[in-house]
Amino acid sequence: MLSAHDDAPAELAARLWDLADWADAGEQLLGEIAQAADIPGRFVVAAAMVRHLLTDPMLPAELLPAQWPGTRLREAYHDFATELAKHLDTSQLLEAT
Repeated sequence: MLSAHDDAPAELAARLWDLADWADAGEQLLGEIAQAADIPGRFVVAAAMVRHLLTDPMLPAELLPAQWPGTRLREAYHDFATELAKHLDTSQLLEAT
């Protein structure tokens, strides 16, 4: 049986979510996007980052382990989206038929 204690919220959060596993997967994605050699490679990793971020429990910082990668993942995704937008050619729009 799971019981909540107001005096140990970080412990409760760690029992409710596998925070270490989530953080490890996030660190792996950060490494993968840093190593991706081209835009298509970074696109694949960025898509995986979005899927992973959708499972972020979004806990307050005081309930997260040290070095939580959530913010760094969001920043890396933002950086990739900015890079991708620079390559967008808005002068040529194609209509799918």
